[in-house]
Amino acid sequence: MKKILGVLAVGCLAGSAMAGPQVRFYNTDGSDNEDGFTADLGANGYSNPTGDYVTFCVETLEHFGYGTTYEYLISDQVRDNGGNGNLALNTQAGRRVAWLYKEFATGGAAAIRALDAAFSGFTDQQTRELLQRYIWDRFAIPSNDNWQNGTFTDAMFDTMTTQADAGGAQSGLHNVRVMNIYSVGHNGDDAYGGQDMLVIIPLPSGAGLASVGLLGLAAARRRRA
Repeated sequence: MKKILGVLAVGCLAGSAMAGPQVRFYNTDGSDNEDGFTADLGANGYSNPTGDYVTFCVETLEHFGYGTTYEYLISDQVRDNGGNGNLALNTQAGRRVAWLYKEFATGGAAAIRALDAAFSGFTDQQTRELLQRYIWDRFAIPSNDNWQNGTFTDAMFDTMTTQADAGGAQSGLHNVRVMNIYSVGHNGDDAYGGQDMLVIIPLPSGAGLASVGLLGLAAARRRRA
């Protein structure tokens, strides 16, 4: 089982066009772009292409380049969304996505497979693709509602929604936030924004940090338990 471990505290001022912390993204297994991505926060000079943690994208109209360096802010909003405006994560659909990502981040693909017997035969890659397609189908805007296929059905997405609500999804965002990425030198400028990704954060440690918009990013290195 893969687990999310460790905490890297990163301060960032929301909404300001200032130099920020940096990240690069890679494909999880090199096969396609529908089964999640790995993020490398550059602590070792981007020497870890397998990534520091696994993430999923939340837009269907934005893009990014593998191995490209981006600056980022942490927020609770999907920014710009291909010119379609901002989208709050703290909505009914967004809270379900947050709960499912929290389950994945703490329990790996096995935690998603455990939601229903119909998922039990999926490989890790298929399980990640199931979660990515659910995010696009039920949360991303515009929601084309056509991310199901012969393997991943609308009934499966309905089951994930039901299980998320039963697990307490509507109680909040469960330490899940959005990593808004920008071209280097344009941090916080939506004209230079790219795909937004999911991240886990620790709760703010005090009102002082919260008042200036500082959030800690829970970055994680995966290991096998």
